[in-house]
Amino acid sequence: MKIEIRNSFTGKIIIAGEYASFKYALIKNQDKDLRGAYLHGANLSGANLTGANLHGAYLSGANLTGADLRVANLTGVDLRGANLTGAYLSGAENYVNSRAVLAELIRRLDSKVFTRKEWAIIGMIIIHSLCWDTIKKRFGKSALPIFHVLAKQGFDEFEKKYSEVIKNGQNI
Repeated sequence: MKIEIRNSFTGKIIIAGEYASFKYALIKNQDKDLRGAYLHGANLSGANLTGANLHGAYLSGANLTGADLRVANLTGVDLRGANLTGAYLSGAENYVNSRAVLAELIRRLDSKVFTRKEWAIIGMIIIHSLCWDTIKKRFGKSALPIFHVLAKQGFDEFEKKYSEVIKNGQNI
């Protein structure tokens, strides 16, 4: 199939050619800079995107099941509706600082896992894109259970980061 991946901001073609799928196009072009890539709805299940620069990429609705995103730059990535089941995000650059990733992971959980108070905190964090220091100042340790729930789901980076911020009193 003919694949064309463009920068969603400039329209510039990043990758073009005949490939079996989006996933194989990315695999064959691992050295390409994927900043701003428009990959809406792409099936990237199991894709090795280790080290990919996905800054500002549009992955809304993409299937990232089991994808390896270690050391990928996820700053500003649009993951609304993306399937992150089993995606390996550990070590992804700015993963822990991405409110989009946080929102998507929380959205996929059963709403009953959080209390009303926790939902209020989640809403403030996501809607206002609060930084770690502001979360600490506004909510202190009462936000920890939210990150603990994510850790139970295999996404422990948020809990580690927030625990570190509280413990060290860091301004981040």
